[in-house]
Amino acid sequence: MILGIIQVRMGSTRLPGKVLKDINGMPMLLRLYERCKMANLVDKFVISTADNEENRIIREFAEKHGIEYYAGSENDLLDRIYQTGKKFGARAIVRITGDCPLVEPKEIDRIVKFHLDTNESHDYVSNNFKPTLPDGLDTEIIKFSTIEQVWKDVQDPFWRELALSYIFENPDKYKINNLE
Repeated sequence: MILGIIQVRMGSTRLPGKVLKDINGMPMLLRLYERCKMANLVDKFVISTADNEENRIIREFAEKHGIEYYAGSENDLLDRIYQTGKKFGARAIVRITGDCPLVEPKEIDRIVKFHLDTNESHDYVSNNFKPTLPDGLDTEIIKFSTIEQVWKDVQDPFWRELALSYIFENPDKYKINNLE
C-alpha cells in the first residue's frame, strides 16, 4: 500500500492552531486532506498526530470527518511516522506536512509514479532538495523498509525528532533521488 501521511499537530508558535484555521469556509486540515485525496496513485491518506492533550482536537476532528489517524509521540517524529505506516500496512509512505494546504495532487502522483516506474528502487524520492517549485508543494516518498531500518538504527533524539532528515543527510547510506 502506498500510504499518504499528513503529519500535523497543534503546536505552532507563529500561528497557534493554524491547522484548523478557516480557509474560505473550510478548516485548513480538511482542505489539505481533500486536495491530497485527488492524487490517484496513493491508496489512502491518514493523519499522523501526537497523542497529547493539545492534539486531542485533531483526533476529534479526524473522527468527526471519518479520517483515519494514528496518534503517537509528540517529539519522536520518526517513531510516529513508523508507527503510522505499520498500523496501516504501508509499503511506501508519501509524507505531507500539515501546513501546506495547497499541496498539488498531480505533483504527488508525479513523485509516486517515479517511485513505481523505477521498481521502488530508491529509498527516498523528493522534489525539494533543489527547490524548483513554490514552497508548500514539497512532496516525498519513502520506502517503508527504509523507515523501519532508520527507526531501528537511529537512537539520537535529535535525528528522531527530525524524522526523515537522517536519510537525506546520509546519501552514502541510502539511494536518494530529487525530481526537479
